Amino acid sequence: TQKIDNKNILLIVVSQIRENIGVSFGEKHRRSGGKALDFYASQIVWLYNKGQIKNGNVTTGIEILAKIKKNRVWKPFREAPFSILFEYGIDDLGDMVDFLIDNKYYMKSGNGKVQLGDQVLSKEELVQYLSTNNQEQETKNAVKMVWDKIEEDAKIVRKPKYVEE
Repeated sequence: TQKIDNKNILLIVVSQIRENIGVSFGEKHRRSGGKALDFYASQIVWLYNKGQIKNGNVTTGIEILAKIKKNRVWKPFREAPFSILFEYGIDDLGDMVDFLIDNKYYMKSGNGKVQLGDQVLSKEELVQYLSTNNQEQETKNAVKMVWDKIEEDAKIVRKPKYVEE
């Protein structure tokens, strides 16, 4: 770890999980390799397969849920769903649109479509519209604004417990 730290290198370890046999509480899964990886890691992210993305009967991707188990860089215990589309990769713009719809930044009409100004679009049409009109950065800024508001609303504000007099 000292050599890695001195060289300013990012080391990513991908592990398989195993079932923890005989566990009635706590983590039902563990990684092979012992606890040293958990001790030295700055971040631990577990990825779960939530399901398939289908277009009709054809599977076009998978939905993933990333759970942050440990994070020395920022706040732990966050969850982030995202999609991986085959022949495309991580669908960042589509996932940002999903996040903004879920947090009521974009208004959803009764038939599952999204209202954008005076237009009513499906989610895929909205993603195409944002992509063709080069509005990816505006979408990222909107996600950051909504995320910051969620974080601010979740803060617990109390007077300091220990005050120097």
